[in-house]
Amino acid sequence: MKANTILSQFIAKEYTNKKFIIISLVFIVIITIDLLISNIAAASSIASTQATVGFIAITVVYVIIQFFILEFVRKKSESLKVRSSLVKYLDKIVAIIQYSVMLLPISIVLGMLLNGIYYTAILTWGISIIYLLSITIISILSLRFFLWYKSKKDFVILLYGLSSLIIAVRMD
Repeated sequence: MKANTILSQFIAKEYTNKKFIIISLVFIVIITIDLLISNIAAASSIASTQATVGFIAITVVYVIIQFFILEFVRKKSESLKVRSSLVKYLDKIVAIIQYSVMLLPISIVLGMLLNGIYYTAILTWGISIIYLLSITIISILSLRFFLWYKSKKDFVILLYGLSSLIIAVRMD
């Protein structure tokens, strides 16, 4: 019963900054545990059943936390969507891509459970999709900074535009 109330508090319609920080910290801890397990598994021989169960657990937590983070960002950006059609458009595209990317680890888990193997191409697709999305959004941000600089002529805005452009170009 208590777990149900904790979960219902996070599923509530209002996403506060405190909830976002808690979810983000859980996400960071899970990623750190995943990295530690993968490093230990590479250095020693962990039974494949234990490794599979660990991967499945981490995948389930990842998908749930990713859903909460996406919903938090969408709720916080609602006031921006009213002002900008670009933000509305980007919000829809990012949501579609993020939900699609959430399906990739699920398909890997299903492949592991049903066939005993997984395809690394699925990982490559996911990484490529996320990089493309990141480069696109950072490029749009850079363009917006340059347009803002054109009207304000503030050197700091120019530096933000240049730095975001450099980040977009340097993404490997």
